[in-house]
Amino acid sequence: MIKYTSSNQLTLSGFSHPFDQELSPENRWVKLAEIIPWDALAVVYLKQLSTNSGRESLDARMVIGAIIVKHKIRISDREIVAMISENIYPQYFCGLTSFQTKAAFHPTVFVDIRKRMGANSFDAWNALIIEKAEDLKPNKKKNSFKNNTDHGGNKTNKGTLKIDATVANQQIVFPTDAGLLNTARKETERIIDLLYIQCPGSTKKPRDYRRIARTEYLVFSKKRRKTRKEIRKFIRKQLGYVKRNIAYIETLLNQLELQRTKAAYLEMFPAMKNPYPAMFPVSKRDQKLYWVIQQIYEQQQYMYESKTHSVKNRIVNIYQPYVRPIPRGKDKAATEFGAKISASEVDGMSRVEHISWDNFNESVDLKLQAKIYKTTFGHYPE
Repeated sequence: MIKYTSSNQLTLSGFSHPFDQELSPENRWVKLAEIIPWDALAVVYLKQLSTNSGRESLDARMVIGAIIVKHKIRISDREIVAMISENIYPQYFCGLTSFQTKAAFHPTVFVDIRKRMGANSFDAWNALIIEKAEDLKPNKKKNSFKNNTDHGGNKTNKGTLKIDATVANQQIVFPTDAGLLNTARKETERIIDLLYIQCPGSTKKPRDYRRIARTEYLVFSKKRRKTRKEIRKFIRKQLGYVKRNIAYIETLLNQLELQRTKAAYLEMFPAMKNPYPAMFPVSKRDQKLYWVIQQIYEQQQYMYESKTHSVKNRIVNIYQPYVRPIPRGKDKAATEFGAKISASEVDGMSRVEHISWDNFNESVDLKLQAKIYKTTFGHYPE
């Protein structure tokens, strides 16, 4: 038996929906909304806002609810805003009094919220959630360190504290020296193009050999097996291209320096027309990229000459220079790229005690994690 309904016969006005009925009290978002300490979380969030300046902010309940939904479902900023606008239960969870199809806010607001709160506010939220979860446990008894003694008057320890370290992987291309230098070369070529346009006195554009360099990279990247000699030869050529491009950029910047000086002089006389470019020839993003590329060139040149594969504060991604390689020593990945996290877990509730882009020895966090356990539960773990 085959059942099929043509989409041409399905109209929006004829689609039946249960919105005229009451929400189900068994829904997960309804249950979660009843136990979340909204007022306590709002106090932490509102500390970052001004009470007498700026435009009116989003409702704190909406902000808190959207963040919780986002991290519970684990989807992107754009997807979570669309998901809330399409579903009635998340809208109830976020504090709306009626269903609406319009997005509650723009997805980019999440970026401002994260910057405004910072790690300390998120840690405070986490502590409040853990405290609330402890209060909801059946037959919960308040423990204090003073009363936590046995019949002989000796202090006792209870509970289990699990600690571990992991790496939050960044979404970056797996870094190789060849790929990193090729990206640096392409970015320097783009910056050269931007600077050359702003140099009306230049008659000839610098020769950067971009076609030859691109062809060499394509031929190199398509080889499945590369010998050590071939790799070193390719890196040597790419280092030469990047070095030449950096020298061209410095030359163009020197030419623009005279023009910027003239521009600053002409600004003193508004009656005169200023034919020169702005004081900053490239954007702040390109200025940062150029600085990163120079650091990458120095590191790669050092590793090439020293015949080594490690250097202090090694940069593995041009656009995220703060990411560092973290050796893990595991079968799946000997090295991971991202922030290292030292976390603790008690009864399924986790806390991040230490996070850093640089590698660190997680054993130094043991005392800190034990003290936090005592502060939360009133005694040390068994």
